[in-house]
Amino acid sequence: MKKLLLILCAALVFTACGSKAGISIRYDGKDIPFETKSAWITSQGALYGSSVKVADERHALRWITLRNFDYQVQNALDTGGKPTADGQVKLFLSLHEEPGTKPETPLKPSVFSGANDGPMSFEFLNLTVFTGGKEESYAVSLGAQSNRKDSEVKILTVTDSEITGEVNINVKAKDKELIIKGPFTAKIFKSK
Repeated sequence: MKKLLLILCAALVFTACGSKAGISIRYDGKDIPFETKSAWITSQGALYGSSVKVADERHALRWITLRNFDYQVQNALDTGGKPTADGQVKLFLSLHEEPGTKPETPLKPSVFSGANDGPMSFEFLNLTVFTGGKEESYAVSLGAQSNRKDSEVKILTVTDSEITGEVNINVKAKDKELIIKGPFTAKIFKSK
């Protein structure tokens, strides 16, 4: 009985203090190590394409960029910070807001679906990995994915300075499976 209690206590301590949970990235059955060091969300104005029919096609386009290396965003269109050293990774996510929103419209908790069939859609992702002395990029348009409804980005909380969310992606990139899952926190870029 004492051993069982000791094991349960150890499990509780591990669960409470356990490893830093974050985004996991798996490409072609291999894990890509990733621990977020720089994460930003920026916004710009956009119009819906011809497939979306709404009275007001203007809306905010949100860009979330997560990097496992340090980078300071300079302006609202800045998604830069290319990986330049082995092991560096950048993940870029493109999200379309609802009609009538503007770049300065406060983001709210919501779900952006990879179904890509209307407002509040998760449109595009690009995973960039620097390995073996070169950059490899995996750009994926969710609209071209047969299982696009299986991918989404959730915004869970929004404060004046940051958001928290979860990403759940299962797509084909260069005809190989790319799975990205987990929670993230990103700073909200604001022009001065």
